[in-house]
Amino acid sequence: MYTLFYRHLKNIEENEGGLDKFSKSYKTFGVNLFVDGGIYCKEWAPGAEAVFLTGDFNGWNPFSHPYQKMDYGKWELFLPPGPDGFPPVPHGSKLKVFYF
Repeated sequence: MYTLFYRHLKNIEENEGGLDKFSKSYKTFGVNLFVDGGIYCKEWAPGAEAVFLTGDFNGWNPFSHPYQKMDYGKWELFLPPGPDGFPPVPHGSKLKVFYF
């Protein structure tokens, strides 16, 4: 039993920056607004072939904002701020993440 625990702990330490950082990953997953108006999205979907963000901000187009696949089943998407410095997704927008 300890061998299984140790293997997972070692994996977390090597790939996630340690147990403390891993335990606070809730702060980076989901949709996060940066102070400059950019939006960072991160999901964990190890079985997905593709991940997309859609919502009323893009006319519910399910393919216009694809996430990039990262290691260990993580997916990320960065939406830069608009030319006016405002977020590309207005506050209060309805969003949906599509997994394929």
